[in-house]
Amino acid sequence: MEKANLYHSVQTQSPLPPLIDISINFRMDINLSEKRNGTLIEPKTVHGILWLQTHFESVHWELISDGLVILPRKDAQMLGEDATNAGLNITFINSLSQIDKI
Repeated sequence: MEKANLYHSVQTQSPLPPLIDISINFRMDINLSEKRNGTLIEPKTVHGILWLQTHFESVHWELISDGLVILPRKDAQMLGEDATNAGLNITFINSLSQIDKI
């Protein structure tokens, strides 16, 4: 009987954490995407949206949450540094665009 109980307990213990825990660690809170006319802010989690609400007036919250706000590049870099220092996960995305040949 003891061997059966020992075998059962060894088989049910997993050395790795569940995959759901791993994926949460890599989730981005805010994406900052370079565009021709500035940097697009795209909140991706509730934490990202809440943090952005502490930095912008309430009249802008809906546009920010819909990913419709573009900031000057320098302001977006400062915003990204502040968010990172606050513990948020930020992704800077350099958008590629094709330039027409002359």
